[in-house]
Parts: sequence; structure tokens; C-alpha cells
Amino acid sequence: MGFRTPLFRVEINGVDVTSRFSPLVTDIEVTKNSKRSAHTAEIKLADPDGSTLLPDDGAKMKIWLGVEGEGVGEVFEGTVNDVNWSIARGGGRTLKIGATSADQKSKVKQPALRHKDKGTFKDTATEWGKKAGLTVQVIGDIGSVERDYWLQQHESFQAWGQRMGEELGASFQIMGDRAIFSPRNESISASGLALTPVNATWGDNLLSADISPVIGRPQYESVVTRYYDREEAKWKDEKVDVRSANATVKLTDQTSAAGKSHAGSKSKSGSKKSEREKGSGSVTIVGNYAAEPEAPLFASGLRDGIDGEYIIDAVTHTLSKKNGFETKITIKKPTGTAGKDSRASKTASTATGGAAAL
Repeated sequence: MGFRTPLFRVEINGVDVTSRFSPLVTDIEVTKNSKRSAHTAEIKLADPDGSTLLPDDGAKMKIWLGVEGEGVGEVFEGTVNDVNWSIARGGGRTLKIGATSADQKSKVKQPALRHKDKGTFKDTATEWGKKAGLTVQVIGDIGSVERDYWLQQHESFQAWGQRMGEELGASFQIMGDRAIFSPRNESISASGLALTPVNATWGDNLLSADISPVIGRPQYESVVTRYYDREEAKWKDEKVDVRSANATVKLTDQTSAAGKSHAGSKSKSGSKKSEREKGSGSVTIVGNYAAEPEAPLFASGLRDGIDGEYIIDAVTHTLSKKNGFETKITIKKPTGTAGKDSRASKTASTATGGAAAL
């Protein structure tokens, strides 16, 4: 696994500035996180003579990353929101260009107070997103969730979307003028299609790994949320079982819900969180621009009980002259053989109960 020459391409306001940046770029970093509503990017440039033009405030920026022989793929589209210049003894002069996929000077961060009676989440999100200047996509069955009352309470659409994502068990992302809600743990992209799987294979593309395939504390058998049934004048529970649970305890939400649908959504989201958090870790691989949050990751060649399938929770792409193009991936939700040592049953059948010395 030799060093592969990193490649990049950058456009600012539709103008290709790659050739200008090429001799000056020291680092490029792009971060995508399923728990955050916006992707971020930073380009660090050497600025020895101050000849590089500062990008306009609010300029649109796109970034492609890759390696020689495989080409490049788009990893970021957003708006420049931070430009920083610094000088240090022995460190020279540096220009940093920061950007986010959600324009922080647009209506996406405008607080609002509004409500909607009896409607689906998809209709509500589409209507309120339009008021923030966004085209909204809602993927999967979360779009059909109905409530008697939806409320945006003195919060921005960006904040409301992130809160709804947590309540409904969905990832919420703003990319330019688009907002996307997609169900967690399902490996579904914004288009509704399956995301491209990512491989992390020892001896091929894996650079490092730190994985806990079993974490007991977040695991529950089921999640229960209480709500008050006004028609029957009594408290009721909405229970959702956790898939592939290896626990005998249920989690009861400490906050009651506004109604049956709300309670069901909260319990379902809680069950997804328990399923997701039963294992975690990180891997760093040779740069892969196709890596996206919620995509499946297959680890192989590591060892029994670690190899298996995981869900990508966060991705950080980095490109530097020193290390080339690398992708660090945070993983969750071990499934399949992950967390299960296939040798355990064989060992148990032949065990004699004797002690072992180190």
C-alpha cells in the first residue's frame, strides 16, 4: 500500500481556482456528521506574499478530492463564511478559508414562531422549509408521521430540523438550498437509493483502527414513552422494541409526549439510538470520496469479532502534502459478525475450567 498522489479541485463562485491554489495548499479538511445539520470545510493556504485574493463574503465553494489514477469526486458544496489570516515566527503566513453547507446569513437561521394543525411531517417540513428558502426532501416512512399539532417555537428552521431529526430518528442535512431528512440506520441516501458501501480492509486501504464492537451501557430491550389519552382520560405507553437487542431492561422516556403519534415517534427514535450505540469506533482509510454518513462500512482482515458491518456516523476527509488523501470514519451500529467471535462456541465446548497463566 504505497503513497498515492493526492488530487483536488476547487471552484469558487463557479471559477476553477485549482491551478492557483495548487502550489499553496497545505491542508484541506471536509467534515460530515449525521448529528449535525451542516457539512463544514476548511482550506489552508501558504500566503508568503499576500498575492492570493480573499474570496468574497458568501462566495459559493465546491471541493473535489481524490488520488492519482482514480480521479476526483465532489465532497463539499457550500458557502464561505470565515476567512482567517495569521503569521507566526517560524510558521510563515497562512490563509484559511472556512465554509459551511448551510448559508449562515440566510433565512435558515431566522427564528420563527409558527404552528400547523393535523398534518404529516413531510407536508409540514416542506411548507416551513420553503419559508426559509429551502427545497425539502423527506425520505422513507418518517414523511408519513402525523401529529395533531406541529410547532416551531421561536427557533430557526435549522434548529427545528435538527430537533425533529432527533425526535424522529432521522439525519437532517442542509446543503445549499436543499434540506434533507433521511432515516437513521437504514443506509438510505437523499435520493432514496442505497448509499455506496465503504470497505476498510487490512493490507489494502486500512491505515488505523480503534473499535469497540460491544458497549453495554446504551443497550435496551425496548423504549417506552408515556402520553395522556384525553378521550379515555388516562395515561398510556407506546413501546418500541430495539432490533437485535441483547438486553433485558427497558428504557422509559422521562418526558411525556403530546399524544400517541408523538409518543410512538420518540420511542422509535430511542430504539434506533440504542441499536446504533451498542458499539462504536473509528477507522482511517486511504481517501475515499464516496464515504458518507449513514452508509454501511465493512471491516475485514482485522480479527474475529471485529470484522463485520457497521454504519458510518461521521466522516472527515483530509488532504495534505505530508499524508496525502485520508478519510477518518466514525462508526456505530455493529451488525452481522461484528461483536461476535465465531471461536467462542468452539472454545466453550472444549473448555475444562483450568486456569491460564500470562
